[in-house]
Amino acid sequence: MKLFTILFILILLASNVLTLTWGAFNTALSGGFAAMSGIETLVQKRKKSVKKYSSRIIGRTIKTSKRSLASITLESVPYIGVAALLTMTALELKTACDNIKDIDSLNASMGVEKPEISDAVDIRKICTPELPLLDFSPNEALWRNKSID
Repeated sequence: MKLFTILFILILLASNVLTLTWGAFNTALSGGFAAMSGIETLVQKRKKSVKKYSSRIIGRTIKTSKRSLASITLESVPYIGVAALLTMTALELKTACDNIKDIDSLNASMGVEKPEISDAVDIRKICTPELPLLDFSPNEALWRNKSID
């Protein structure tokens, strides 16, 4: 019985040291407990987030590539080409904004801060422009139909 107690204490000490020092052991132990209890681990949540957002980004990229290839003939036609070019540029910008939004969501789910953009133009500002707010308070001259001079 005394040998069993000593062996049990040594196993507990070894598992504590391995848990603190070896990430693979910690992940395996966490996965084992999660499998027994049915609780989703942080590693599983992160894998699910990466899979979800990467599949969305890949799908959008494929769709944008197909649109770009299909629009080549339209862009060469006079007059219609300008409209096709503007439409495709708008769609590509929307796709880029959606991709950035998904990457920011992925970073948030992983506990990573938004990366700083070193380029002079931060596309996040293009995707979410700050629009001026109009104040229609009763004290405004426009509200009371008076001219502003």
